[in-house]
Amino acid sequence: MYGIPNMKLEKRIVDRKRKVMEEEGKKVIEQDDIIDSMENELRKGHITRLNAGACSAVAGAVYLDILSNLERIGDHAVNLAQAVLEDQVKAKA
Repeated sequence: MYGIPNMKLEKRIVDRKRKVMEEEGKKVIEQDDIIDSMENELRKGHITRLNAGACSAVAGAVYLDILSNLERIGDHAVNLAQAVLEDQVKAKA
């Protein structure tokens, strides 16, 4: 006979998962400024290379697209972290 296993989690396990999510969410939010400044530095370095003729315009366009996309991924991670932290605040209330 087949049955559904008991999926009841202990409160301490759920509380630990919430604490880890909260800690990780705070780390992501703290690192957002680092990601933004890295993008700016990399972009400036790229412009310097372009002006020096060290890379092609086509490769440069791809590079800038990658930088922008990586920065956007960081922004999305921050949005997710903020949502998790807001849910945690609501759950505690």
